Amino acid sequence: MIARRNVLLAGLCLGLASCGPPPPGERQFPDIRFRGETPLVIQATRIDIRGLEPAGPFDQDFPVPPRQAMENWARDRLRASGQGSPGRFTILRASAIEKNLPIKGGLTGTFTDQQSQEYDVAVEATLEILDDHNLALRSVHASAMLNRTVLQSASPNDREEARYELVKQLMASFDRQMEAQIRDNFGLYLLSR
Repeated sequence: MIARRNVLLAGLCLGLASCGPPPPGERQFPDIRFRGETPLVIQATRIDIRGLEPAGPFDQDFPVPPRQAMENWARDRLRASGQGSPGRFTILRASAIEKNLPIKGGLTGTFTDQQSQEYDVAVEATLEILDDHNLALRSVHASAMLNRTVLQSASPNDREEARYELVKQLMASFDRQMEAQIRDNFGLYLLSR
């Protein structure tokens, strides 16, 4: 009886010892927004947001896909005054690509933590003020591209963090470029200074 109890206790101890802490859960990333930036008030009745490119196959791998970040930018930064002609923000490109990089084999490759993936992201858009015939009275264009590689040893959470930060940096660059273009080229159509 005692031997049987000892065997059960030993089995229970081994079972508990083999159970380590649970793996870390998926990290939740905040949406990439621009609500803290000063809105750009455009003399327009409204500003329509449209995209010409469907979502790509790797978009779902990014915590905030470039297309979503671009739509957020337009909603957060652009304001129509309610007067004048309509405006149109067109997302020409919002892509995210993941490429597997070649890994060296042999002795050197075995003992080297190599770059295994590259993430490429790009955005491009135009903002137009249209006349009654849908012709542009004013038009500006901005684009941004960035890439980043990750090591073989990067954990899934490290890779998510890299993809998130990449889109965040990309959108900061796009924000600077588009704001500068609007300020330089919209003249009286830009009501906020």
